Amino acid sequence: WVDFEAEDAGGRRLVSSGALDDEGYVDPGAHFYRSVPIDRSSQFVNKRNVHDWVSTVYSHVIKPGASDAVHYTLDIPEGVRFPLTVKARVQYRKFNRWFTNWVFRGERSSQPTTARIDRYVDEGQWVFNDDKTAPDIPVVTMASANVQLSPKGALPGETEGPPDEAVRLERVNDYGIGLVIQKNFREAEKTFRTGLARDPENRLLRLNLARSMLSEGNLSGAEELLDSLIFEFPKDPKIRYFHAEALTQKGLYQGAIADLEEVARFYPYDRKVRNELARLFFLTDDNTRATEQVKLALQIDPENMGAYYNGLLIETAMGRDEAAKEAERQYLRFKPDDEVLSLVGPYRLLDPFASRELQPTHFH
Repeated sequence: WVDFEAEDAGGRRLVSSGALDDEGYVDPGAHFYRSVPIDRSSQFVNKRNVHDWVSTVYSHVIKPGASDAVHYTLDIPEGVRFPLTVKARVQYRKFNRWFTNWVFRGERSSQPTTARIDRYVDEGQWVFNDDKTAPDIPVVTMASANVQLSPKGALPGETEGPPDEAVRLERVNDYGIGLVIQKNFREAEKTFRTGLARDPENRLLRLNLARSMLSEGNLSGAEELLDSLIFEFPKDPKIRYFHAEALTQKGLYQGAIADLEEVARFYPYDRKVRNELARLFFLTDDNTRATEQVKLALQIDPENMGAYYNGLLIETAMGRDEAAKEAERQYLRFKPDDEVLSLVGPYRLLDPFASRELQPTHFH
């Protein structure tokens, strides 16, 4: 989770999010990197009873090569002494405090109850025995950063030392990627343009600007950027991937296929590339090559729902009814159960912080 705080020059704390309380519990309003699995009664699966997990309220992770953007707002009161010192830490603890207490102190409530307790759901109440103790699991700081703010913005002398220009641009790019993942494309575009104002030839910033424009629907602007990039860097697989996406949106399937085949040479075991090639070959009536791509995708991941769906379309188009039925059976087997999504609603009503975390862009 993120432990965030700000204080003025006199040590007056202005905001805190993610601190531990006296009993070792994390501030429930913190920004967490975790999953919130729930059972059939919309209860948090928090007792290592993973077999009861049927739906997920939210799942926050930072994937390899990606980043995240966490947003905080702060009211500056009158009489505050500048500069403000803002601190942020990413904290990690193996088990949350409730689980540790449950393991070492947890007991079934002795009160009469009609709660449902069966092989699928345990609605029974637990209490913690005051005569027992639970150990304090260590909290590890994985990353931290400090910055001082004046009324005009960040001061040049950061607590950890000012980074060089390359690091600054990398941070700008990472922040923009976090915004893209949150589908905040307008702000992402502004962020990438801020970086390009300092380094107009930066390949990564140009590509990610095109990516955000493409996601927002600005096809002409994205295509112009991608055309210039692919002219300069014809072998870059990332550029060719997004160029293929732009061509696909324009209906230029043969050009998109050529791009994705180059990408597949760099990343032969990327199931997403194989699925997209299968779809494009299907759209161009090349069902033989489309079938080849489906087989390759299933060799990479035999539970690939997208590959089975493509297989269903292809086999149906080719009139192979039995093969189409088998592809449909496998697709339905691995397709998520949409009905379990209704279990998220009752949990959100009981946990407003989890409801906020569920929003792609939210403020603490």
